[in-house]
Amino acid sequence: MKVFMLPSYQSRAPSTRMRVNKIADFFQKENQPVEVLPFDLSIEEKHKRLSPIQPTDILYVQKWRTEFNSAEHLIRYKGKCKIVFDLDDLTGDQQALGLIGISDAMVVGNHYLFKHYASYRKPIFLVPTSVDLSEYPKFKKEMKMSIGIAKCGLGPMIKPLLKLKEILHTLHSTYDCTLFLAGFNNANDKATAQQVFPFAKCYDLLTYDAYLKNTVPILQMCTVGILPFAARDNGKSGHSALANLGMGLPTIVAPYAECDYIIEDGKNGFIAKTPKEWFEKIEKLFIDEQLRQQFRQAGWMTIIDKYDVPVIGRKLLKHLKEI
Repeated sequence: MKVFMLPSYQSRAPSTRMRVNKIADFFQKENQPVEVLPFDLSIEEKHKRLSPIQPTDILYVQKWRTEFNSAEHLIRYKGKCKIVFDLDDLTGDQQALGLIGISDAMVVGNHYLFKHYASYRKPIFLVPTSVDLSEYPKFKKEMKMSIGIAKCGLGPMIKPLLKLKEILHTLHSTYDCTLFLAGFNNANDKATAQQVFPFAKCYDLLTYDAYLKNTVPILQMCTVGILPFAARDNGKSGHSALANLGMGLPTIVAPYAECDYIIEDGKNGFIAKTPKEWFEKIEKLFIDEQLRQQFRQAGWMTIIDKYDVPVIGRKLLKHLKEI
């Protein structure tokens, strides 16, 4: 069996980097034949690279921003190999529906999608997003009181963040804390955040390598990380929460997407549902250094035990061999 992986986007994107490229590296270490087709190859070149495919082989397909990864182009491989569709959100668009239709099995990244597609007459495997702890620099020390948020494209978080305006201003006036916001890709969102939170330091969206090098060390030194997602999309993987745990950032999340499964309230982080809970739990971490250290250590252990690349790689390889 050889696994041909069709990534959805540039290798710098976190989801592709971890869900395809890092897993492929692990497969190679396990002597599992694998080939990742670069996302920017022409359609003709991709078909050429797939021409040796055999009935025992796996065509592992991600959907998103890649024209080739569609039923229109991949239908020719139906019956010639096993097609596995990696679906990491609940879009319901025609490209996703087409790939679901031709796939022999599906891989989903969270419990919500697993339950949603359980009635489909094909194997469905739950394989969470992985985290590579070796990419994060070693934690050194905390800076003065600070709150950090990192999200690839902060736009969807602006609205729930504004709902916390009053408590964040109260915390700032009480503890003289700084708010770090990393991941802006929209000038209007950035301007809004800077206007509403004059004590915030805002960082633009960077390539993933630049983010690891420049932004993560700042976030690691924060007193607490918050992820006040809007509870509107249960089809997401909770990758931002996993990244926070991987960098050792004491984290508070909203009960959003996969976060309920990643965070054990009071053990490796906090879950906050109301503005009152957000205030109380941020303040608790501000004043309890021992609890912050507990969350840092427990966060690392959560990744090591459940989400590190070798753990997820073994889980995915086991499922692929079952098809």
